[in-house]
Amino acid sequence: MIGLNEVNEYAAEVTFTLPLASDPLTGVTGWSFTLGEVQVKLPGSASWINVAVNKIVEKGFGRFCARLTSSQCTTEGVVALVANLTGSTEQPYFGSETISTIGGDIAHNGTGYILFFLPNETDPIYGAPVTTADFTTTGVLKICLPDDVYRDATSGEKASVINLGFGGYALPITTTHTIKRGKIFIYVTYPGAQRFEDYSTILGIVPVTGSVIPSTPSLPVHVTSPISIDSPTYIDHITHALNRLTQQFKSDDEPVL
Repeated sequence: MIGLNEVNEYAAEVTFTLPLASDPLTGVTGWSFTLGEVQVKLPGSASWINVAVNKIVEKGFGRFCARLTSSQCTTEGVVALVANLTGSTEQPYFGSETISTIGGDIAHNGTGYILFFLPNETDPIYGAPVTTADFTTTGVLKICLPDDVYRDATSGEKASVINLGFGGYALPITTTHTIKRGKIFIYVTYPGAQRFEDYSTILGIVPVTGSVIPSTPSLPVHVTSPISIDSPTYIDHITHALNRLTQQFKSDDEPVL
């Protein structure tokens, strides 16, 4: 997902993959794009536009990203992307990404998890998955943070991987990973398992146009009571009652004898 009004291009990436036609598990690497090979259709637009070559970044292992500019992130909706290389050995790609104010997998400056699965290499559907993976081997687990390139997971990151059972694992994501908004990718190549590649979106705090400074609430205004209180006044209710009692026997008519 991409935040509405995102201004950082590294946080406004639309991802796509380019597998080889002869081997869908192997991705194209080191491709030199020409204008027109990657196009997007923005929310509310009726036409496709070419993605500038300098806005296409390679993440590695056949994964690429088309970066949107700030002016292309001002309307909520779905961004469609098509990639069709001039070579004849690559599979074409058609996919999408969402621009919105609600969503994201992991909060900006927050924590979370990226789950992944290691299916059997020769029989990924019915074969037994790898359930006792040891990620301390160099190169087995790679991570790509927003606005960065793939790197080997550190010893601490490898040791933190949680075995969920049945071939499933979870990589804990800490605040050191979520300093920037965008997409965090993982790539796993473990012996005996098919490779795994995926990403999660770091969002949480949605960018807004301009700076927003919260107003300071005003203090309550003291209002002087219109009733002044001086010395207490004592009222003789008995005298008042007797005075009112005599009024009921008064009349303007003379008594009749």
